[in-house]
Formats: sequence, C-alpha cells, structure tokens
Amino acid sequence: MRAAKLLAVTITTLLVASCGPVLTLNTLFKDTETILDPALLGTWGEGQTFVTFERGEGKTYRLTYRDGTKVSVLVAVLGCLDGQEFLDIYPADEEGDRAKNEAYAPRLPVHTVMRVQVDDELVLDSLDEDWVQKQVDGGSLELDAEHVLKAGDDLFITLPTEKLQDFVRKHAYDDEAFPPSDPLPRVE
Repeated sequence: MRAAKLLAVTITTLLVASCGPVLTLNTLFKDTETILDPALLGTWGEGQTFVTFERGEGKTYRLTYRDGTKVSVLVAVLGCLDGQEFLDIYPADEEGDRAKNEAYAPRLPVHTVMRVQVDDELVLDSLDEDWVQKQVDGGSLELDAEHVLKAGDDLFITLPTEKLQDFVRKHAYDDEAFPPSDPLPRVE
C-alpha cells in the first residue's frame, strides 16, 4: 500500500506539474534518437494507482496512468544520454472530453523529462523544479531568464532539443537535480 501511495504522489507530481517537475517546451530527443526497451513494457504499481507502458506508434510508448477511476493516456519516448535512459512524456493527441474522464488533462503540449531505471522494479525520477529554481536564482546554472519561464506554479525550460540534451546530460547522475523516487513493483 505504501508503494501505491508513493506511486500516486510520483505520478501526480509528474503529471500535474505543480511544485515538482520542470516542464519543457521542446522534446528531449529527435525521432532518430529514440529507442525501445522491452523491459519497460508492462504495468507497474499497486493499490488503485498504476502506470502501464505499451508499444505506441513508431518508437513511442503509450503510457496509461490509472488513479482509481480516472485514466490518462500519454505518449512516452525513451532515449539514452551518456548511458542513462530518460523518458520524455507528453500528452497524447486523443479525441473526446479530456477533463471529464482523465486524471490529468494538460492544455499545452508540454514535455516532462524523467530519468528512468527499469529491471524488476521501475524508478522514475523527474527533474526537480526547486533545484532548477535555486540554481537559476543563485546564478550557478547555465540557464538564463531567456530559457527559464515561471508561469503560475510551473517552471518551463525553453531550450531547443540539442541544448536541452546538453543540460540533462550534464546533470544526469545528480540526485539533487533528479531526486530518486521509490521503486514501483511490476504487476504484469
């Protein structure tokens, strides 16, 4: 049950994106840089909260997030930077009244970058908004006001893909930038 609650907090933080992960306006990977890892396929979580990865179109995954009776469908793209796998997650372009039935219904086509580790358990670590803001405020990050936007509670990085990759690559193994989350057990 504890893992289910932690899963709910992790995914809700990821998907709602207020006071947690940083959003990006550009993709982390070009189409030619994406990979598929069969180990990611399946359902992870417990209780009433689950994340399911299925093969999507091309080299994408269809990510279904279930929280009780609410369901959200997202697209996830996997890539590797300096030996570390990352997911770029963004809203699926699906028809229908999204706000009525989904656990998360974004209005903008934004991306969330997550460091990923997968074996018997799945670990998804999001780029931490507080860490980025502290670095920007302290002038110790290579991001300037032109590339970091604050809108309400959300923080956006506007770097183009190549520069976003450089930034993520530089901080890929920094647990302050990507705070480790609790592992999610495989269900199927």
